[in-house]
Amino acid sequence: MALNSSISSSRSTISSFSYDPHFSFLSDLSYHQLLDDLQIVGDIDEMCDYSLENEVPDKQVEDLTRNVTLKHKALLSLIQSESQYINELSQFEDGYCIQLREWLEQPFNRNSYRKLLPVGFDDTLDELFNEIHRIKTMHSLFNQRLNQRLQLWGPTQFLSDILSDLYSHLSAYQLFFSHFSRIIVMLDTLYKMSSFNRLIHSCTTKSPTVREFLYYIRLPIYRLSMYSKTISHLINFTDPYHPDYIGLMRVHQSFTVIENNLQERIKDCKSNLAVLEYYHFIGNCCVSVTLDRRLLLWTTLIEIDIDYPTIKNKPKTYILYNDALIYCGKSKSITKDNEKLQFLGTLELANASIKPLCPRLTQSMSEPQKSSLIYFSKKTRPVVPQVPVYGFELTVLDSNVEASFNHGHLTSAIMEEVVIQRRYALRTRSMCEQELWMETLKSTILSVTEKKTRKY
Repeated sequence: MALNSSISSSRSTISSFSYDPHFSFLSDLSYHQLLDDLQIVGDIDEMCDYSLENEVPDKQVEDLTRNVTLKHKALLSLIQSESQYINELSQFEDGYCIQLREWLEQPFNRNSYRKLLPVGFDDTLDELFNEIHRIKTMHSLFNQRLNQRLQLWGPTQFLSDILSDLYSHLSAYQLFFSHFSRIIVMLDTLYKMSSFNRLIHSCTTKSPTVREFLYYIRLPIYRLSMYSKTISHLINFTDPYHPDYIGLMRVHQSFTVIENNLQERIKDCKSNLAVLEYYHFIGNCCVSVTLDRRLLLWTTLIEIDIDYPTIKNKPKTYILYNDALIYCGKSKSITKDNEKLQFLGTLELANASIKPLCPRLTQSMSEPQKSSLIYFSKKTRPVVPQVPVYGFELTVLDSNVEASFNHGHLTSAIMEEVVIQRRYALRTRSMCEQELWMETLKSTILSVTEKKTRKY
């Protein structure tokens, strides 16, 4: 009897309590609804140790209050993120899609576009617009349902069913990823048209909130990775005895599985997009955009003079594709595009070889340089520490067909192939960067060599 009276006293205390600063975000009506919900959640007889009498029930209410508050904040953060994502997709539709459709209705633009476009790509632009619209519609419905739950927020509220419904519609992303390489080739065709570049420039000029065109193409690629983390936060703020806990655990596992399954596809889309971005960022770039070309690595490296390793050379930007390696320098033209890179050359990867820098080079480069100053005492001479040197040596084969000369006269009937070995020593900033480049280059060299062998 004493135990039951203690429970009744605790419940009456909850029902009669009129205000708690933890729930300042709720209206009076919602707050009283929350108090009623607190009496439903869990079985206080099983969850509380009544040897502590009134202290443990108060602690239980405090834990529930804290979890409800933190879960509410996580929901607000998710709604804010969804709203921003939907607004940005709407900006793409309003800022670019409408203007592009009107632009293509002009006969000259339509004819020029179709002449440059590869065969079979006529509907690719419409596919892009339709898939972005499908993704936006899916997230708008999801965000609408989240806001409806927010209006009725309380400890007994569910979220796993809404997240599970979002998961069931993720095929829209898979369709977008499967068409991505075609979209990139189509966009490359558009960027080669001066009238298209003027159009997208006018779109960003008219509305300061509209971002550059490719920003919106990146959005779906990076979106899916956020949901498993968000659901993980919701699980942390949900009591294991709550009916929604098991549902959240299941939907979290579903999102984790699909993120892992799409990880390679998303990585492929990123490297595919990078080919397009760098092709139009590098002046006179010889590596064009294709369905199969991917950009693997890019960084600033310093070429080491093998004969005079202590001479400091200017750094260059090296860009590794799945079928080519090029290097670039800063553009010397004083224009609005002076931040662009300028193509300088390419290194043949077929039958190339790679190894770490030889000890002779690393030792001579890491030794401190002798100072030209004269010190009268050894104590005043500064101690210069040795700097570790990281990098690799790439040996490539350059094949040139040259005509043979006979006593100074050209003999056109005799042509021979001259194979020249060239060594390139490249310095990296760290051991981690050295290992990354060597590992990626080895696999790329093997792939390029196999393709060249099959070709001949």
